Amino acid sequence: VLPSTYRSDLSAELEDLVLRLLEKDPAMRYAAAAELPAALTGAGTHVESAVRSAWTRWLRARRMLSGKRWTAAVGATAGVGIVGVLVGAALLAGRNGRGQIRQPEMVQLTFSGNASTPALSDDGQRLAYSTRQCGANGRCTVDVLVQDMEGAGRATVARGLIDVSHIQWTSDGRYLLIHGQWPGSPIVGPFSVPSLGGAEPRYLGCCRGVILGNTDTALVMEDPGDSASWVRWVTIADGVTHDSLLIRRPLGFIRVFVDPVAGGEKLLQISFANAETRVEVLDRSGRVLDSLRLEPYGSVLLVQPSPEGRGLLVGRVSEGVVNPGDGSVVPIDLVRYRVSTDGRFASRPDTIMSRLVTYPPGIAMMSIARNGKLTYPSGPTRYELWLLRRSGGTGFISARRRLGAATGYLDGKLSPDGGRVGILRGVVLEDRQLKQLSVMSSDSGPETPVTSPQDVVGWEWTPDGSKVLLAVRERGDSLTIKAVDLPGGATRIVARLSAAKTGAFAPLPGGGLVVVSSFTQLRRIGVPGLADSILDVPEDVIGIAAVSPTPSGLTLAMVEVKRQFDTLLISRLSLVDGHAGRVAVFLDEGDPNGDPPAWLPDGSLIVSVKQNPNVVWYRVPAVGGRPVRLGTAPWGSASYRWSADGQRILATVRNDMADVYAIRNFGELLGH
Repeated sequence: VLPSTYRSDLSAELEDLVLRLLEKDPAMRYAAAAELPAALTGAGTHVESAVRSAWTRWLRARRMLSGKRWTAAVGATAGVGIVGVLVGAALLAGRNGRGQIRQPEMVQLTFSGNASTPALSDDGQRLAYSTRQCGANGRCTVDVLVQDMEGAGRATVARGLIDVSHIQWTSDGRYLLIHGQWPGSPIVGPFSVPSLGGAEPRYLGCCRGVILGNTDTALVMEDPGDSASWVRWVTIADGVTHDSLLIRRPLGFIRVFVDPVAGGEKLLQISFANAETRVEVLDRSGRVLDSLRLEPYGSVLLVQPSPEGRGLLVGRVSEGVVNPGDGSVVPIDLVRYRVSTDGRFASRPDTIMSRLVTYPPGIAMMSIARNGKLTYPSGPTRYELWLLRRSGGTGFISARRRLGAATGYLDGKLSPDGGRVGILRGVVLEDRQLKQLSVMSSDSGPETPVTSPQDVVGWEWTPDGSKVLLAVRERGDSLTIKAVDLPGGATRIVARLSAAKTGAFAPLPGGGLVVVSSFTQLRRIGVPGLADSILDVPEDVIGIAAVSPTPSGLTLAMVEVKRQFDTLLISRLSLVDGHAGRVAVFLDEGDPNGDPPAWLPDGSLIVSVKQNPNVVWYRVPAVGGRPVRLGTAPWGSASYRWSADGQRILATVRNDMADVYAIRNFGELLGH
């Protein structure tokens, strides 16, 4: 299938250029970068957009004609070179002083569709990664495997973990440092495990650990307090602490990590706030030598030391691309900020790669070994919609029925009366990732489209079920909230807001809505009889995870996260005077699942709490007080919406079907 089949305005010269860059035989491709300028000039002036569009259509056509599911990463194995060359920086030019362009050498390492958190040993001979094992009841655990790259086999070195967030190898290959949670362990932290297995994991302490250069030592950082944290130097083999340092956290930043740089002689303190990321270079006494601000926070997806120890590697959403924040595929650019021997950042970063395609959570789980090889998980995400029926006041699920499934973006929300399901589907239109709203009956019947494809970043049913509010991203940073009438689809604009500052929102029963702004503020908009205003939350709260208005519409339930990330608060806030009162506290019992609290007819609340790997439902009494555990939800990787009577629940289940890929020559791109 030729690119011109799907792009009639593609010139013959440009089509020849595309096909030559896609040749499997290297001898048939361009031999050097010097040949490209003339070829590009002959291909026309609008090369970048034309090639990108033609390439996308050609790849999409191959998927349809072959009847196979191609992931973006598989396509990138053949095509990231062409996209990178023509978009401008996917391949590093001039690193050897002669302008030579190096292509990333990509290879697939696993083929199970169930692999994550990869890490290559320093000699490149062994791969460690995690797999998820789920039973018929939906409960999942995680195993860690080590695979020999020469094909000698694989072995499971750790079983039954609750969660794994990243893995590292010691330089001698004897131990794995696994950051996660074991059954019976109250908190997440680093554990050391022999890479050959056969021994119990050794807990190295709360709360985050990284290996210190080429040593046998881990740098372990305690959970940050209000202003300071302890960093400890811990021997990986025996867990003995042999040094420690008290560091000060930048004021106003809510998460802080510490990583070694320059062989551990200096430290990088990486701090996250609501709108930015700050990186500081510290000496071993904790003195700040230099700092760097990375903005905006939502576009920075990776911040870690460069593996050769000479600086900071940053992954950003590629220029001109908006991150929808909903799990959609986004290309990223990798740059490196060099750090001098005296601890100063270079004034400008080096571009390493551009438009690297990786599926979430791939970018967060990218691993770069000290030998320069980069590994990352990539693959499609499968979404499923399930309608659940609840029996009795405290009984649980009595029936379940699957309503739909897709490997593209899919999200569902139940109407307040439980009779209809709103469905938001991902749609690719002119190379843009948009979303289209449709509605179907909860019991049976077809799915009926309601809107055209739009850049939707949030949506909610109105309390009476007559409308759906869509938050649609417009040009630049503008966000428009539209009310869509059902079933006709007529729309009207409710509010215009800043996309960067707008989070969750909730339509109110009497009209108007409440919007979470900048994580810690509530904006009251269009409420009859009340002026638009901003309602602040207590100072010890660093984020509002979810909101849900009472049936009367005069008050609002909020799920809040305290500054230390160890406490969930359930508060009831008056929308008239802004007064808030606590009705429940979850201390060290999990994280918010992101679901709005569900009001039941008796005035009590159902709250979803993420307790890896599960979601647990609690009922908060109408008068407040100690939450009552109802039970474990059927799936851990899912969001849940309840009907007003508490008898129906819609689950949107997400399963990442990833494999591990590697860029074998990433060290060369870094300038090893």
